[in-house]
Amino acid sequence: MFKIETNFDELEENLNELAKKAEELNNEEFTVHLTDEGVIKHTNCSSLEELYNLSGVLESDDDETAISKIDSYLKNQPIGSFEELMGAIGEDFILDQLK
Repeated sequence: MFKIETNFDELEENLNELAKKAEELNNEEFTVHLTDEGVIKHTNCSSLEELYNLSGVLESDDDETAISKIDSYLKNQPIGSFEELMGAIGEDFILDQLK
């Protein structure tokens, strides 16, 4: 017969620590930034600059225009939209903070 050893105290401690970190994050305001790392992970682009170029974003574009161009480009990508990309990057940030 197998004997399964568990350490519920350690598990409870780890869960409490995770809950504390989650509560701290819940009370913080943070801004998620579009980065090379996020673009590489969640699109088929090799950099943020490549995303801008393929989307047709110009230096003179205001934020709204740039976001619209990126959103249009991403409709043909697995991520689907600018909002989904930023959500995925935000999730990565939160998971990283919980470590």
